[in-house]
Amino acid sequence: MEVWYSRYISLESASVAPEHQKKWLDLLQKSTHLYFMYLQKAVILSHQRGGAVTEEDRATDRQFKDFIMSGVRAT
Repeated sequence: MEVWYSRYISLESASVAPEHQKKWLDLLQKSTHLYFMYLQKAVILSHQRGGAVTEEDRATDRQFKDFIMSGVRAT
């Protein structure tokens, strides 16, 4: 997320075509939205399980991260 945001900020300061800036802003918004959805899911599951994190949770987290990144790269 930090990488996407810093790229967008650097585009604002440079003279870059508005279409290119819009593309980066769209990517940033999509990845941010998906990331916060992930955080909501993680918090809910953590509360349901009493805070214990299993290896299955970690595998699911990696899959969700891959899903977010593939969605962002596809656009």
